Formats: sequence, C-alpha cells, structure tokens
Amino acid sequence: IGSDQALTLDMLGDQTKAQYAYAKVIAAVPKDDEARRRLAISYAISGNTAGFEATLRPLLDRRDFAAFRARTFGLAILGEQERAAAIADTVMPARLAQKITPYLEFMPRLTRAQQAAAANLGVFPKAADIGRDAPGVVAYMKRLPDQAQAPVTGAGAASSEAGDRLEPTGAPLGTAASAPQEAVAALDETPQPSPSAQANVAPPSPEPPSPALQSSPPVTTKPMRVADAFENLTAPGADSEPVTASAGAVDISEIDVPREAPPKPKPPEHPARIWVQLATGRDLKALSFDWRRFSRKAPDLLGDFSPHTVPWGQANRLLAGPVKNTQEARELINALKRKGLDSFRYNSPEGAKIQRLNKR
Repeated sequence: IGSDQALTLDMLGDQTKAQYAYAKVIAAVPKDDEARRRLAISYAISGNTAGFEATLRPLLDRRDFAAFRARTFGLAILGEQERAAAIADTVMPARLAQKITPYLEFMPRLTRAQQAAAANLGVFPKAADIGRDAPGVVAYMKRLPDQAQAPVTGAGAASSEAGDRLEPTGAPLGTAASAPQEAVAALDETPQPSPSAQANVAPPSPEPPSPALQSSPPVTTKPMRVADAFENLTAPGADSEPVTASAGAVDISEIDVPREAPPKPKPPEHPARIWVQLATGRDLKALSFDWRRFSRKAPDLLGDFSPHTVPWGQANRLLAGPVKNTQEARELINALKRKGLDSFRYNSPEGAKIQRLNKR
C-alpha cells in the first residue's frame, strides 16, 4: 500500500513527502511501474522537469503505453500543452485524443492536489472549484513548510533533447471510446503491449470552466425552401383568372425524364481493418525473422495468417491479420499472451497501405 500512501500525500499537495514515499516503494519493489509513473507525475507537479523525464525514460523505452499517458499529463502540468496533445494524438485513437485534449488545457490551472487527482485518477474538479482546494486540503497545506506551499514555477520549461526523443512518432492507434467519461479508461481497449501497461483511470467530463469559454449559442434561421424563392412571382390576377392551356401545349410535369443512376462508389483500395500487432522495427528482415519465431511458438494461432507491415514513423509495425472484429482480435491477443507473446490490437485507418511481408 506504499504507493497509495504516497499518492494520498500527492493529493494533499505535499509533493516532497510523496516523492520520498514513492522512492521507498521503488527501492523495495523495483518492478512497481505504477509507482514510477506516479513519481514522475509528482515531479511534474513540483516543476522538476529533469526528474519527470528521467523517471519515465525506462518505461517509455519499453513502450509502456501507460507511461505515455503519464507523460502526456505531466507535460500538460508543466504547461507544454502542444507537446502533450501531440503525444495524445499519436498514441491514442483520434476520437479519444480529441476528448482528452480539452482536459490537458486546464492542467496548469489546477492546484497541486487537483493535478495529482486528475493525472493519476482522472478526477477533475468542477468548474467552480478549478484552482481552489477543498477545506481539508487547505488545512493540511497550512501545516507544511512555506517552500512546500509555494506555487510551481517554470511551468512550460523546455525539457531539451532528452524529452524530445521520448515522444512517439507515427499514426494514432485504433479507434476511440464512445463517451467522455471513458476517455482514459478506454486505453484498456487501445492497443496495449502488456496488462501492466494499461492506463486504468478515466476523467469524468468536467463542467465548462467558465461562461467565457463556452461557445456562443447557434443562430437559428428559418430553413430556405425553393417555394419561398418564387412565392412573390405570380402574375397580376393570377389568383382570380386561371390560365388556360393553348391548343397543342405540352404539360412538362407529365414527362418522365430518364435519368442516369448515380455511379456506385468504388470500394477503397486500402480499407480500414483490424489487426494484431506483434512487434515493431526498422529492418524488415529482422521482422521476418521475428515472425518465424512467433509462428514456431504459436503455430496454432498464427498459422492461418500471413505477416504484414505498415510504416510507423521511421519504423514498421509487424501485423497478423486482418481479423473480423474487435472480439476476435481480443481473443487472439489473450491466446498469444498465454503462450508468452505480448501483442495488441491495431486498427489501420482507411488509406493506410498494408504490405505483405516476405517470409524470408
């Protein structure tokens, strides 16, 4: 429970004691990745950019997607909203990233305690409480040394090249969740390399922060009709003197004009499909070797598939599939996991060129 005790201190705004408690947990359990992610966020809250980057670096090198989430919120806390949004756009599905981005904008305006609750648990304050701690937190903060109560300075300071190289590149993964309150929790449905890397918190949809930030109500106008355009074009006396058709006149309203059927749209050359990603790498020969190794380890699961690749930044994804639906992908991922192979779902967007890999 040491990590939870440290988080409690973080949510009271006492980052100094929280970081000490996290360090004790990690010293006792070096594989506690959750404690490391929480420690990194705590460093971000206290304005320690170097500690924030150094703590997350080993997890990011292992492609821990929960660490990417922690980095996203940490950068937002430090005032680097553009970099945080860029990571969200890359790692999360497009619609999910769009739902997360508004939360990132408000992170610097939260108190230390609110930042800890939002980044770790997805608990955002109501609009009226943004920047205002609960009375219990205020009472606790008054007992802290003045230095611990001082506001964070240097928010938005650049993290230099060390931070730049930790940001992922490439297209977003998968599809989005269906409701704002499922935003970060929906990463469980987002491609994950392992269960330990899952992001398991979900920010509820906050109220609008202030009337000034709300969009203006839409202007309602009467829908235009074709009949409205001609309502004043009647001839004088038309209402009282009906027009008599001349001999041999043709009523054009009775003519059935042949029309061509609209052309059927061609199916996209590269439709959106669902895959299971097994590995990433730059060298296609190495990926081909990886495929043979995976196939020997799980021939009953991968024997019916051919290896495929798709570019991802400067690297390539190694894919098995396509599969019929999300459920089939999840079953394959779980079956591979039982054989010791980590994988996750990848939804290729329409237009993404998926190439078959030569089994060399």
